Amino acid sequence: MILAQAVEFEGRGLHGGRDARVQILPSRPGSGLSVIFDGHARPIVSLEMSGRDRSTVLRDPASGRELGSVEHLLAALAGLDVWDATIASEGDEVPVLDGSALPFARGLRAAMEQGPAPAALVPSSSVRVEGGDAWIEAEPSDRLTLEVAVDFPHPRVGAQRLVWSKVDGSFLEDLSPARTFGFLAELPQLRARGLAAGGGLDCALVFGPDGVLNPEGARFADEPVRHKMLDLVGDLALVGRPVRMRVMAKKPSHELNHALVRMLRLCCHDGGGRGKVDQ
Repeated sequence: MILAQAVEFEGRGLHGGRDARVQILPSRPGSGLSVIFDGHARPIVSLEMSGRDRSTVLRDPASGRELGSVEHLLAALAGLDVWDATIASEGDEVPVLDGSALPFARGLRAAMEQGPAPAALVPSSSVRVEGGDAWIEAEPSDRLTLEVAVDFPHPRVGAQRLVWSKVDGSFLEDLSPARTFGFLAELPQLRARGLAAGGGLDCALVFGPDGVLNPEGARFADEPVRHKMLDLVGDLALVGRPVRMRVMAKKPSHELNHALVRMLRLCCHDGGGRGKVDQ
């Protein structure tokens, strides 16, 4: 899929709380995903990534500029198979909107049209990254399938596990509405660190001592694990092309997702089997 016209989103940043505006611009087929820093479009595979402050932050080594909270936008692009586009942002954070990828996906879908798709990347063999009791493993497959398990010490969350495969329309329906989530007890600590200044019940699923604080409730009974899957789809987009693999994860985080992406950039071949992709 390609974009026929530019798409724009406005709102506030989740962590900085400042006004944020981002444009997604059409790019020529085969150019890939890129981000504009200081007037120059940088390929997404050339940017440094970090999982700082519970979000994915991209840094341009040439200018030192950063763009944070990109994971939901990248998830929407990857989930809809838009692999040629340029992200132009005013400010240093992508707007949080409603805390999910759904507003991004709806806006992008309205501007999409059929176009050439890049060859998918496939791991040459199984790869695994670990951190404490958390881990992620990826192996070759005929499509993207995620198997994710989480466990949070809250009676309304606890252990959740879900298996999801990417087929036509499945991202939009199954994952894109799942919002970022948090726990009321964590808020003072986050605010003390200068985080979540733009957070609220309009852009996050918040769990209090007795359950969900949002008046409308949860969108899914297992919304937290679905959002972790959404984040994983967004972080996997940093490989720069669609992927065909089975990804199994226990307690995934942006840091672990990025570690997996770094390994995949070194050990993937394209769907035609033409050797490793060296990013």
